[in-house]
Amino acid sequence: FSATVIVAIDHFVRGTFWPQSVFGVLVADQWRWIEHAGWVIFEDIFLVQSCIQGKRELFEISYKSAVSNHQVKIIKEEQLRFQLAIDGFSVGIWDWDNVDSLNMYWSPKFYSLLGYQPNEITATYDNFMKLLHPDDIEHTIIQLHEHLSGNTPFKAECRMKTKNEKYRWFLHTGKAFIQESNHVEGRMIGSIQDIHEKKLAADKIKLLFDSMSDGFAHAKMIKDNSGNPIDWEYIDINPAFEELIGLNRSQVIGKTITESLVKAKPGTSWMSKMTAIAKTGKKMTAIEYSKEQDNWYEINLFYPNPKEFAATVKNITERKHAETIKAHSEAMKAKNKELEQLAYITSHDLQEPLTSLISCVNLLNNKYPDQFDDESKKYLSFIDQSSKRMSKLIKDLLDYSRLGRSKFSKEINCSILMESIKEDLNSILDRSKAELEVGELPVVNGYETDLRILFQNLITNAIKFQKTGNIPKISIQSQNNSKYYQFTVKDNGIGIEDKFKEKIFSIFQRLHSQNEYKGTGIGLAQCKKIVELHRGNIWIESEKEKGSTFYFTIAKN
Repeated sequence: FSATVIVAIDHFVRGTFWPQSVFGVLVADQWRWIEHAGWVIFEDIFLVQSCIQGKRELFEISYKSAVSNHQVKIIKEEQLRFQLAIDGFSVGIWDWDNVDSLNMYWSPKFYSLLGYQPNEITATYDNFMKLLHPDDIEHTIIQLHEHLSGNTPFKAECRMKTKNEKYRWFLHTGKAFIQESNHVEGRMIGSIQDIHEKKLAADKIKLLFDSMSDGFAHAKMIKDNSGNPIDWEYIDINPAFEELIGLNRSQVIGKTITESLVKAKPGTSWMSKMTAIAKTGKKMTAIEYSKEQDNWYEINLFYPNPKEFAATVKNITERKHAETIKAHSEAMKAKNKELEQLAYITSHDLQEPLTSLISCVNLLNNKYPDQFDDESKKYLSFIDQSSKRMSKLIKDLLDYSRLGRSKFSKEINCSILMESIKEDLNSILDRSKAELEVGELPVVNGYETDLRILFQNLITNAIKFQKTGNIPKISIQSQNNSKYYQFTVKDNGIGIEDKFKEKIFSIFQRLHSQNEYKGTGIGLAQCKKIVELHRGNIWIESEKEKGSTFYFTIAKN
């Protein structure tokens, strides 16, 4: 402040223009920002223009009848001071000498702000209205009439057409001279100021305010007699906040939060948090759940000044759900890992006694071939077959638990993979005389070992589940879709009934006895798990005695 005063005095002494400066002054026990500028006219006159919070107030000149030469001289000096002050600032003056007439006076600065030379167009009320933007005429006239009725000050923001045919925003302020009887004497004087850049900046801020995805609320604080905050009155909210609370702006502006929101009642945790931040002034972030709306919200509370409060509110329900799903997924992964380890350990430990049991049976058969009657040999055979079937079941279970353990996926040419699988199944294909037709297959990203098991299981099932004497016919094709590849494996086997279409993909689920078709009931469960590891789906279309078609998809990405 002291530095600004020194600069002002320096300009005063040198008789030069004092450029605009801003400093704080104490007004009604509160510091306010003041903008100052001035021009030295002669030794004992120094003019100051003040602007409190961006609102310029130009001093008024009243004309009264001169009763002496001394009064006339004083008026002329005041006029001179006024004119010289106006010439030093970016403010134009208009003078409507008689509100009942159309004639006006526009100062040179008025013309200059619109890009005209003085008197280039006639200063009349009609021309003033012609320069206004069509959308701004009505509200400007309404404000003018309300002022002339003595109700409100005249202050209008409007667009006016400049000489280059472009519209700019201007602020008009003025005052009519009204007698004590509220009768307008007939004269009105005002100012015009270019606010185009400020208005555009304000519009951008308003656009940002209205387009925020987060809700925003601005409110003033209400305190009790002890000075403790007890409530807040809404000043403004944005559309996102309207959507969050289910109320529109007109329903909440001017009302308190406790009147508007069910959640915000005195004594609740929500109000307690707001009260706490009001006392400390420190920013606070809270995560709140609304039982009424069944939503989660992230609320950032802060105080721009001791008498106001602001908050941004974001609906984080989807994020909370995602976090919950992620937590459950992590827990499931941990459980699955434990189960895989358990299956591996159990399978390994069970194989040892089964191997011993099979070895003992073989030893008895080899060492004492003539000492067992037919019935005893039948029992030994039953033990041997059951033990081997159990061993196969445990091996398949172990293989199932290992699915998806491949650390890295890679590009796999399914046509090349299928040629390798045909070589592996060559003896089965020859023995069954199966006809295997393979179309052009794509290159996919996946786990090679798992995909090999998938194709092998579907092919061997197509060969196995056939009528006696029937020659298996198998067709493998693919289709390229936008987000995935779809494969089909079609056979001419025995088919299945509709009621079993879901059951067959469950582990250990069998539709036939061991005497009819051998197996452990794990093959299709393996297929389903492998397809899901590749972010796909598997299903079957089938008719009993008419064959089956298995469909499965593999995601491209």
